[in-house]
Amino acid sequence: MSRDINPFGLRMPQELKQTLTGMAERNKRSLNAEIVARLQDSITADRDYFIQTGKLPLRAEEKALTYTAKTELEQELLQIFTKLSVEKKLALISLFK
Repeated sequence: MSRDINPFGLRMPQELKQTLTGMAERNKRSLNAEIVARLQDSITADRDYFIQTGKLPLRAEEKALTYTAKTELEQELLQIFTKLSVEKKLALISLFK
């Protein structure tokens, strides 16, 4: 893992930490590596689900964009966007971030 990653404090219930510590030991990695691996697996599973089902996750800022288009240009962009595949929608969204 890269050395340019900043430390991040995480509070969690003691029982959860003990469970994760045991899993980390079984997987022969540190507690930090176990948590990172599990988070990455979760994100990958969510992304795969969204691609398979065609449903996009809505974050707060994306929910704010679910309004009725006011201009012709906005209406045209929404029509084009809704016809795109999920993969293309995700790629387009990532370009704007």
